[in-house]
Amino acid sequence: MIIIDEIRRQVFSHDCDDLEHIWAQQPGLIRFLDSQAQGERIVLFAEVRDSEDRSIGYGRLWVWTVLVSKDTLASINAADLYKWENPHECGMSRLWGDEENPISISKDHFKLGDRLLTDGQQLVYPRTFRGRIRHKDYCEIAQPLLQAHRLHWTPEQKGWCRLNEDRDVEKVISWYIDRSDKSKCRSQCVIMDREALERYMTATDTVLVQMFDSVLSPSPANKSPVTDQVDDVVLDDTLERCFERHVKECGSCYRGIQIIASRYSAKELGKKMDTERHLIRRYETFLVGNIKGETIGRASSDPKALKNPYYDTTSDKPSELSPVYFRPDVLVKYKADPDKYKLTPRQIFCRGALLLQTYNINKAGQVVTYLYYLGRLSYKEQLYWKHFNERPKAGISGEAFRTDIMGVPSDGPDALRDLRNLVEKRLEHVEWYRPVSTDLLDQLSLPISDSRKQWDDTIGLLHKIVNERLDSSFFRHAAGTPRNKTDQRTWGSIRWMEEALLTAEGDKGLAREVTKPFRDLQELRNKLYAHDSGSKKPVLYESLLREHGTPRKHVEDLCERLRIYLELLMERWPGDRGE
Repeated sequence: MIIIDEIRRQVFSHDCDDLEHIWAQQPGLIRFLDSQAQGERIVLFAEVRDSEDRSIGYGRLWVWTVLVSKDTLASINAADLYKWENPHECGMSRLWGDEENPISISKDHFKLGDRLLTDGQQLVYPRTFRGRIRHKDYCEIAQPLLQAHRLHWTPEQKGWCRLNEDRDVEKVISWYIDRSDKSKCRSQCVIMDREALERYMTATDTVLVQMFDSVLSPSPANKSPVTDQVDDVVLDDTLERCFERHVKECGSCYRGIQIIASRYSAKELGKKMDTERHLIRRYETFLVGNIKGETIGRASSDPKALKNPYYDTTSDKPSELSPVYFRPDVLVKYKADPDKYKLTPRQIFCRGALLLQTYNINKAGQVVTYLYYLGRLSYKEQLYWKHFNERPKAGISGEAFRTDIMGVPSDGPDALRDLRNLVEKRLEHVEWYRPVSTDLLDQLSLPISDSRKQWDDTIGLLHKIVNERLDSSFFRHAAGTPRNKTDQRTWGSIRWMEEALLTAEGDKGLAREVTKPFRDLQELRNKLYAHDSGSKKPVLYESLLREHGTPRKHVEDLCERLRIYLELLMERWPGDRGE
């Protein structure tokens, strides 16, 4: 809506007292066209209607665009360029047929001068579907343009977006619509980044014909001061803009076209794209060590400067598997943005694509990966990792040595991985556990440092994934008539689980043992997130660190205990959901 208001002010506003001059000459429209010819954002479609803000004035602006080949444009008489026509539902294909005519597809085209633009490419298709309950109006973009730039409609961005080299969402085409007009007139516009449009125009050897129709009047009762008589035709010296102008006492109407061509040749843009690729594929140098944790020196991550240690035994180049050591905080960025990144115990993914092939945590808590995989990161990402690069304090982890160096598949214990596999693949079938979303599971990872916030966040996630998914109604039914006659209205899923186990097994000690890790998780979550915990939280942290050494080891222990007793519950109540 802000963009639409800006167009209104630019086209319809006035900065002088000579209103008759404003209504006749439309200087705001000329400023708008100049900004389109020279600016970095181009309006592909617009229907901007009256506003009841009297400081702006009453007016209506239509803008349509079509890509036309340079040869087609050259064949049209320059003096007739302003004569454009767009039939109803221009560019839309329709099936047609009857008893006398076989079925066929008909399509209306723009007309420029006396030429029907059968080879022109309309870029925006405004559409309305009355079958929608809300938001009946929407726009579609020409598929060849979207596919060339790998663009996708993204509702939360209100535009067509792609992923850039950092796999961040980049909006290239924006759609704005104002449904709040007091006049109940819909206004909307579609705007595209000029650079992206120029690349497409250059590749297709076309130019953009921007057709406009602008009405400005002093009174809302006189919004169409158009007659069949052409008052005059304005044609600029470069032949890039021409329009007919109708001026009456009740206002004016300007109707014409503006031609916008790419500022670059195909060869220039080819070189520019090649330069961009080389900028992405740059390489940084890192302080590297060996698998034992000894510092070797600095080396580049450029694959051409590395050797394969299994096939090249004579070269003095650094090995592709030269370990590079980092402070644990290097992973904080990835844990902090679960919508973009997925952090597993050994790999990092970015929006579904593999970002870092492998990493490991050594005994000193350092993050370790290898030169070759750092070289596969974007240059910007390499610079980020280099900021955390440091000398080794210990060698690579034992698991990394087995899997990365010796090539032996990992079959060792991994408490978090095993718990996640249990939740994701087995618990979804039992009645007493409500399935959890994959998005929430993807956020779960071990603390990577002594940061208390990371510790708290991990405990909170475990509570959401395990305790909050336990179905108290199932355990209440399994418990039957409780032996404990205390107030059952305050019982939660864990208390009902204990009562159900007591009913099924008759062993109070076993019931308490099975529910203990769930109670521990509940108490931790309550204490860590309590608003009035005050001085209790430091005491709790100190107690846990004395027992486990690090937040990582504490979470691993908790995950392992949760997994063991979840499997025991599965043995007791294995029934499939719905049985």
